Amino acid sequence: MKTSKKRMGPDDAWGELQECIAGAQNRVSVLPCNREQGIATLEHLQLSNRSYLGAIALETGGLLIDGGWLKILGAGNSSISGSLITWNNPIGDALIVAYDLVGGCFALSGETGTVQYFAPDTLAWEDLKVPYSGFIDWVLNGELALFYETFRWKEWLHDSQNIQGDQAFLLYPYLWTAEGKDVERTSRKAVGVKELWGMQLEFARQLNGPS
Repeated sequence: MKTSKKRMGPDDAWGELQECIAGAQNRVSVLPCNREQGIATLEHLQLSNRSYLGAIALETGGLLIDGGWLKILGAGNSSISGSLITWNNPIGDALIVAYDLVGGCFALSGETGTVQYFAPDTLAWEDLKVPYSGFIDWVLNGELALFYETFRWKEWLHDSQNIQGDQAFLLYPYLWTAEGKDVERTSRKAVGVKELWGMQLEFARQLNGPS
């Protein structure tokens, strides 16, 4: 698919998304991207910017939600690890579209058309049963504090401001262990997001077998 280097007209989804972001209940930061990177990301994924996913790929380096605890992938920015291209190593037919700071990843399933969450406390994929547009509405306005209640410690917001854009937290004991259920008693170390993601997948393979 070839796209024009000019900004699309009123049929694209970016204007609607900007309005949604402006009225969001949760904290949102829109990361800028190089225009050429945005175009390359849109073309690589064979998307239209009339979709939410295509608009975010073209117009942003990504989105930081809740002080950067949750990161929505776009065309890439130094405040986020990678992009929709560099994370686009599908698990089956799924496209990773976001990650959080404790190793959870969100992927858009090509089979169901819904977003699924790889939960670090179960090492399994959980279907959120919403399309990508519904996922974006949830990250902007949903009860993230409730969703992450068992993953966050008292100083999570302060700590999340003091790590690099390509890092996340390795918690020990691991969240999927009995000892790790008390998150306040875990130790926390900043590691590369991709390193943590690889560890999570390996743990899942060992415990659950091939997905």
